[in-house]
Amino acid sequence: MPGGAVFSAPMVQSVSESMELTSGERALINYWFRHVWELAWPLYPGIILTVALADIPLLSFISCTWPGVLMMFFLGWFFFLRPLQARTSNEEGAVSSQRAKIVLVMKEGMPLLIAIIGAVGLESLLPVLAPKFSFEWGVIAALFFAVICMMVQNRLGLKFVMAVLGKKSLWTMLSVIAAIFVFKDIMQAAGVVDAMAGAAGDGIALVAAAAFLPFLVGMVAGINVAFVGATFPLLLALLATLGMRDQTIPYLVLATFFGFTGVMISPLHICFVLTCEFFGAEPARTWRRLVSPCVCFALFGCLLFWLLLTLLPG
Repeated sequence: MPGGAVFSAPMVQSVSESMELTSGERALINYWFRHVWELAWPLYPGIILTVALADIPLLSFISCTWPGVLMMFFLGWFFFLRPLQARTSNEEGAVSSQRAKIVLVMKEGMPLLIAIIGAVGLESLLPVLAPKFSFEWGVIAALFFAVICMMVQNRLGLKFVMAVLGKKSLWTMLSVIAAIFVFKDIMQAAGVVDAMAGAAGDGIALVAAAAFLPFLVGMVAGINVAFVGATFPLLLALLATLGMRDQTIPYLVLATFFGFTGVMISPLHICFVLTCEFFGAEPARTWRRLVSPCVCFALFGCLLFWLLLTLLPG
């Protein structure tokens, strides 16, 4: 959800009321931990678009990117939470005597469970049970049943569905995705990749497509779908031209880490802008504290890239 940090900001504000935190520290914690799952969450548009462009199994990709989630948690703790431990209040908040009922939690979270478990499960089963169908149909089916479940739980009717389908933002997003695939096919047909590789040199072109360009587009656009759509078709076509299809996943992982680093460090990222606005934090001072963890994250992506090149069968 674009700007989703606004959803978690009030909860961070409420939890940290008794803590001696500045507005900038609250903004950083909310912004950073809002995005820790983006490297492996199977329903993120950037991940779905990546595996669709590369025509690789969803599980094959996220099974290589999941260490990024752990690194995001570690960097968030090291740079943002650890310095606060010495001066946060020792007073413990009142603990509610009434524990959440597991059955109720499962019921309310059923649409999300159907979407996630169904998407990953069907994506794994379709190649075995129905090899003629692509994995996208499994994701679509899981999301469809999740929507039905949500409508039943909240007693939503056809009028609500038509209102959602009539939103301009929905069709704009679909148009962007369609344009990305058209861009990919036209670029291949026009021989852009061959010309770029010949002019710049194979190695330089590959490094630019896998690291520099995703980072640059991610920083300028501040959204994952942008760097995936603008740079991954070039990277995939370049790998095919150089006869390096067997190294597709390692290079996609490298590009994802650098693109995501650009998104996180982008001062134009809508989550960053809205978070600073919510907490009343100074954007420039808050942004400077993002540089070190983002650099560490990109370096970790390089290390993971090297490990994947070494360990994965080529």
